[in-house]
Amino acid sequence: ALPCLDGKGTVSLAEYRGKVVYLDFWASWCAPCLKAIPEIEAMRKELGGAGFQVVAVNLDQNTKKALRFLEKNPIGYPSASDPKGRLPKQFGVDTMPTSYLIDGEGVIRLVHRGFQRGDGTKLRSEIRKLLGGR
Repeated sequence: ALPCLDGKGTVSLAEYRGKVVYLDFWASWCAPCLKAIPEIEAMRKELGGAGFQVVAVNLDQNTKKALRFLEKNPIGYPSASDPKGRLPKQFGVDTMPTSYLIDGEGVIRLVHRGFQRGDGTKLRSEIRKLLGGR
């Protein structure tokens, strides 16, 4: 569990047990994140009602920069704040953005490093497989 980026409460993966979770590590200084975030938001809107949840972890040391980024690129999923980068070390994040697709049992099924055009289509396919075709 980490504090929410907006300072209101915490974000915990445990809250989403039983759901397929897309855990996304991002930062305002990450150019590929600018491409990824709108695509991830579209996936959330499309698949969110089917047992799918997006959870983000922001790595900006200055949370004001991250909040300004989200003003221009709004999201409808929780984003935690980890300015000291503790969680990326635990997950082995070495590229930005890096995302983890986690099944309902809590098992990481896919690690997705970086983000390019067309990645959203591939990710949707993998998410649907974990959702049982829903």
